[in-house]
Amino acid sequence: MPKPLRHILAPLCLAAAIATPAAAHQPGDLRIELDPVAGTATIESSLTGHATADYHFGGRSGQTMSADVAVIAGEGPVFFDVLPPGSDYEAMFVGRTQGRAGRMSLAESGDYTLRLYLWGDAREGGRTVGYRLRVALD
Repeated sequence: MPKPLRHILAPLCLAAAIATPAAAHQPGDLRIELDPVAGTATIESSLTGHATADYHFGGRSGQTMSADVAVIAGEGPVFFDVLPPGSDYEAMFVGRTQGRAGRMSLAESGDYTLRLYLWGDAREGGRTVGYRLRVALD
């Protein structure tokens, strides 16, 4: 492939790779499958603008959950909130105020939700940001 063409196609391919997973993410449709031995999961995807991604996982009362999120492509902060079973909006951990990593004890058994979202200029400017989410249950 001629060199000038590679310089044009490479950024387009990267943009498509980042943007495609975000389109598939609709709130409420993603389940985290934790490794049965290690009790961990790592997910890489992306968000654009005001979109959110909800990841659900089953937890038991007394377990400890830890999670962190990091930007792997693009610019802008990615945060997550942790919602307890039965909650649509009230969070037990709010990333915007508590940071991009958290460790907490689960008070009840059931399905918990990690809700990922962009903030600030990335959100308002419609940027696409790639992220890596790591989750562990002890």
